Amino acid sequence: MSNPAARTCRQTPHIACRYTGDTMTLPRRSVQFIAALALYCAAALALAGAPLAPVSVDGADLRRDGEIFRVFGVQNLEHPFERAFYREGTPLQRAAMQRRIDALEALGVNTLRAHLQLFDFVGMAPSGELFARERAFDNLSYLVSLAQEAGIYLLLSANNVWTTDVLPAWYDDMHYRERWEVQAFFLGQLALRLAPSPAILAYELMSEPVVRLEADAPWYSGQIEDYRFVQAVARGVPEDQANAVGREWVLRLRAAVREHDPQGLVTFGAMGGFYGGPLGVDNVGPLLDLVSPHIYPSVEDPGYALRIVHRYLAAGKPLVIGETHSFQSSPALFAEFLREAAPLVDGIISFYHGSGDAAAPIGRSRSALILDWHAQNLQVLREMRAYILQPPAP
Repeated sequence: MSNPAARTCRQTPHIACRYTGDTMTLPRRSVQFIAALALYCAAALALAGAPLAPVSVDGADLRRDGEIFRVFGVQNLEHPFERAFYREGTPLQRAAMQRRIDALEALGVNTLRAHLQLFDFVGMAPSGELFARERAFDNLSYLVSLAQEAGIYLLLSANNVWTTDVLPAWYDDMHYRERWEVQAFFLGQLALRLAPSPAILAYELMSEPVVRLEADAPWYSGQIEDYRFVQAVARGVPEDQANAVGREWVLRLRAAVREHDPQGLVTFGAMGGFYGGPLGVDNVGPLLDLVSPHIYPSVEDPGYALRIVHRYLAAGKPLVIGETHSFQSSPALFAEFLREAAPLVDGIISFYHGSGDAAAPIGRSRSALILDWHAQNLQVLREMRAYILQPPAP
């Protein structure tokens, strides 16, 4: 439930003032108003976080306040809007993000998976020292405050390099272990700044990472339109060392989170069919707090998606499906998969496209056909919400 008082505190009215030379004087009544407003905001913002309690792991379950917690979430497909919001965060963009959170609250979701592009948040000085892009972190903190107020948790998907428009040459010139240090820096900054918020469900080390054996393998692959959704965390790795390298990567990045957030939950977005191998659940599952495979039901093999669920359940960890959609199946087949999977898993995260507000001027470039496609997916989620949040016992 949102807190209107807290929103008021982020929308402070303009106050008349007198400006003389290099000083500005506020009328006495305005000073009194500001003092009262400050106290009011402090109390309101404290109350805004009250409905949320930290989520923890208990064996193969997620718990909140001692009760089983189930994830019903989405992620925004408006990638250009997301990036513009973090990099710029203009008043117009912040208002548009508020509308999106309002839409999620109306949908009844309790989790948002936020896609964070590495170099929107991290840079390197001429001295070779990494630095945090403060504007991006400030805008992310604003999103956290909106989510916390609305009672929505965040799964922070970090270290992604989905587009190469701002990709610095120095990153691709690095050995993979040096790249890990850049990734660890980003995760450390996230944990340092956001750990006090109970709205952080978990830190996702990366979305769809892989270990490549070939020395000349591309760092980025899995291209759809202008995006590359798969990133190699290492390449040129001898086959007999690949599993050890996969575990080292998870351990290094997990340590970066735990340094600043000892209770922070850690996972990564796994390609569902990858059970074995360096980053397969068999190899690195024991190092994660929860597993988060990406599972898309297919009309060509209707039983495929549920087989993946059962395979990941064998890890004995909480299982939150981090991505799923009807685009490879149909609304009916997608609903059937959700109905079968919900009693087995700890949560499901799918997709939505913006706020549904046609007046939002950012990121509305996709065709009407694509938007209708996502609208059908969203309709299935609306119909399945209560079932996902409280399914019958398996």
